[in-house]
Amino acid sequence: MTKRLLSLLLVSILLLTLTACGDKGGKKDTPATTTTTTAVSTTAAPQNPVYYVTATKLNVRREPNTTCEILGSLTYGTAVEILDTVDGWHLISYLGEPAYISADYTSPSAPPSTTATTTTTKLTTTTTLPPQTVLYVTGTKLNVRSEPNTSSEILGTLVQGEAVVIYATVGSWYRIDWNGSTGYISADYVSLTPPAGMTTATGTVSNYPDSSVPPLQGGLTDAEREELYSGLRNIISDNGSDYVDVYNYVHDNKTYRSMDEGESIEQMAYKTLKSKSVSCYYFAAFTYLLMKQAGYEVEFVRGLGWQNGTEHCWIMFKEADGWYFMDSLYVRSSKLTTKQCKDIGYKWNPHVHPEAQ
Repeated sequence: MTKRLLSLLLVSILLLTLTACGDKGGKKDTPATTTTTTAVSTTAAPQNPVYYVTATKLNVRREPNTTCEILGSLTYGTAVEILDTVDGWHLISYLGEPAYISADYTSPSAPPSTTATTTTTKLTTTTTLPPQTVLYVTGTKLNVRSEPNTSSEILGTLVQGEAVVIYATVGSWYRIDWNGSTGYISADYVSLTPPAGMTTATGTVSNYPDSSVPPLQGGLTDAEREELYSGLRNIISDNGSDYVDVYNYVHDNKTYRSMDEGESIEQMAYKTLKSKSVSCYYFAAFTYLLMKQAGYEVEFVRGLGWQNGTEHCWIMFKEADGWYFMDSLYVRSSKLTTKQCKDIGYKWNPHVHPEAQ
């Protein structure tokens, strides 16, 4: 019994000693410290390629075709993220919705400012110009090649002072139309103004082409004619009725391709309404009827164009101070005086359009 009591006493003394050691200094166990990491939100760079608009105004469409609804437009030089590219159309996000723009009027390189484009004479190999800009050959002879390089086939040549319309910039080359096919010229040998002492692209014209004006009507059904004039009215309503509005719409929405002349102004205008690419006859017919819808007195002009002296069509319209020319196919041709047209190289029969003299 005595030994048992002694053992219990020793155990009690030991427990009291351990408890006193645990409370020594009045300190208790401190919980582990928790470290909180705050994430910093940053705006990620675009994951898709960025292209720049090279047209004066590029339509944004709901579907990848030229007949669907126009949602809006992008101006020259606008940067846009490309989500996908299908059959010549870029898929983009426009006002939070999927939309499409034509890939033909975009470039992975930022184009120069509009001011630089219109005032710079000497071009460099990096100058990106809007489609359908008129340039002049500065070299004695400039080769037109099948591809944008110096090892490709030579299709023909342009001579010093000759004017040429470009349709796209490909590196240090410009894409042009060459006898109905695609050709390329070096950007090193062209400028925005003719060489000193040269004002036209062609020599003196000694004769005139058939200057007869196509008939107004012909070749359309009643339903097609109603569709045509309804479309013309909608264009004027949506884009404005000033001559500059008409020029900008036609120039920005239509491109050139070689075609045979239609049989009437209405028929050519109808085909232009339904198509994106047409020839100069169709540009003139479409612009002619749009200007009439806008309330202008207007004439259809058939003569010789400045480019190689070939047959060409454009229009004349009357302002309060007289008649002016408009060639909606080309850049900066919304309002030209008679002198300006002659200096560029246009030629027409003065007996058919005497007021233009």
